Amino acid sequence: MRRKYTVNESVFDEITEESAYWVGFLMADGCITTRKSSPYVSLRLSEIDIEHVEKFRSFLGSNHKIGIYS
Repeated sequence: MRRKYTVNESVFDEITEESAYWVGFLMADGCITTRKSSPYVSLRLSEIDIEHVEKFRSFLGSNHKIGIYS
């Protein structure tokens, strides 16, 4: 199966200062949930935090879409 989006699944394999920061970020503002039997990360932040979410996406080596919901 060919994936539409990419992500570096090993980004948290080694604990570094940067990966530890993002783990804390996820613990404070994120959750893992499922949609159509597929797990995904959900963050609940203010729209003004979009640049920070983009940095997280970059850390993950991801090209996933960032959705903004009201």
